[in-house]
Amino acid sequence: MTALGKTPDGFVLNVEQAEKSLLGSTETPSPRIAPLEPGVRHALAEASRASLIRSLLDIWSQGARPVLLSDAAHRIDVPEVASSSLMKPTALRLQGGDLKFQPSDPVCDLFTSGSTGAPRIFEKCARQVFGEALALKELLALEEDSVILATTASHHLYGLLFGVLAPWAAGARIVASPENEPSNFHPEKIAALVKTHRVSHLISVPAHLRALLQAPVELPTVQTIVSSAAPIGAGDAKQLEEKFGVRVLDVLGSTETGGLATRHASAPAVWTPLPGVRVRLDEGDRLLISSPFLADPAREERSEERARVFADGTFEYLGRCDSVIKVGGKRVDVCEIESLIGKLPGVLDSACFSRSVESLRGEEILLVVATTTLTKEEIRAALRGSIDATFLPRKIRTVSALPRDERGKLKRRDLLSLFEGETGAQGRIEKSLQVPENSPRFSGHFAGDPILPALAQLADFILPTLREAFGGGALASLRRVKWTQAVRPGTELTLLLEEKPQGIHFQLWDGQNLACSGTATLHPEGP
Repeated sequence: MTALGKTPDGFVLNVEQAEKSLLGSTETPSPRIAPLEPGVRHALAEASRASLIRSLLDIWSQGARPVLLSDAAHRIDVPEVASSSLMKPTALRLQGGDLKFQPSDPVCDLFTSGSTGAPRIFEKCARQVFGEALALKELLALEEDSVILATTASHHLYGLLFGVLAPWAAGARIVASPENEPSNFHPEKIAALVKTHRVSHLISVPAHLRALLQAPVELPTVQTIVSSAAPIGAGDAKQLEEKFGVRVLDVLGSTETGGLATRHASAPAVWTPLPGVRVRLDEGDRLLISSPFLADPAREERSEERARVFADGTFEYLGRCDSVIKVGGKRVDVCEIESLIGKLPGVLDSACFSRSVESLRGEEILLVVATTTLTKEEIRAALRGSIDATFLPRKIRTVSALPRDERGKLKRRDLLSLFEGETGAQGRIEKSLQVPENSPRFSGHFAGDPILPALAQLADFILPTLREAFGGGALASLRRVKWTQAVRPGTELTLLLEEKPQGIHFQLWDGQNLACSGTATLHPEGP
């Protein structure tokens, strides 16, 4: 018997069946939440999976509405969230253990992760969360004998839908052991739970899945692995499929929109919208979403996601709009840099982002890499041969693990804290330059193989940018100048300047080769 079902006029949730769905819980059931008036919002702090599920059922049974407070939510003011705050009543009726919900009944409030700013709160109605749970039951092919183990937190939409509500819709069982709480994650413990409870579906995040890949464990009964909250690489997905004999399903969605699409993670990056979801592009190639899981299903939602939509309705995901930045007049998608980094042997995880700087570059690219084997110099050298020198990260940090939250998401403030004390490089300049094909400077240097004279590199490219960026006039001194690479017609050059106590250090790069370097000082005034 299923715990969650659909009726002609709404949804029905059987409390007794929902409580019976829990496996592996060793907790003593918490006392009943103090009597609540129908229609109030009740703040529900982070708790164990079993405790959270029992509290949800208790609050719904009293006609109240839970506000699921994540760690991020505790850092902002949540107005009127106490039990005394009267909101729109939830029109449910308790009949023989069944809770009756109309489609528009508000059933919970959830917070976004706050990865790009302050967390925001969203009200979710029965049509959105229960309706999506029923769709996910079909998508995942859940049956009454299915067993679901989630390593994600249930107070976020992904964990709530895939780890609780979809199993209820199928009459499946939910592993709610202390060992699969996000804070207790350990590959061997998860593998032991899989064997003990014969888990068929594993709901997780890329960071946890990478750890399972690297551990000497087996998942003999798992048929499907679901990954979300952060991108999972096709290489990791293929290894998961080969090592554990499973299919890996990647999920795209957000707290704001609900689920959008899925893909087989090891296959080409083509996403298939969930049942009832339709997408198209606006004039800026951003996704416009029509979905029964939106707050207003009759209205298109404009997202901040970029995509390429195909004739059959599937699409290629191109990243968030804010992942594209302009550096030195050129555009780059930092997701592409992350993709390159992820292919390096020894890289466990990475995050590439930018911050504004007061220089000609406008933006400074920063890179954090989780690795135990690579140095910053090795990472930079590998990138230098693959991307335009303009986009080489100005600063790189290597760590044992990225500061991901329980959803596997990264918050900008946590990444910036790794570079604490290092503000934007106002004394650093990077500029792209082009050597003319027919410059008179090549005359006499040399017939059949023209090269740009060393002094021309200084006079035409280095000194003019020095004066533009740092002021001053005539050259006062020039020290430790080296020319190490011939520069030929049509070459694209990158000039790097850095202000130091002894003067302005310069480097002129021809692709991945250093052509010229040295230190110069300028008179404060003069021609």
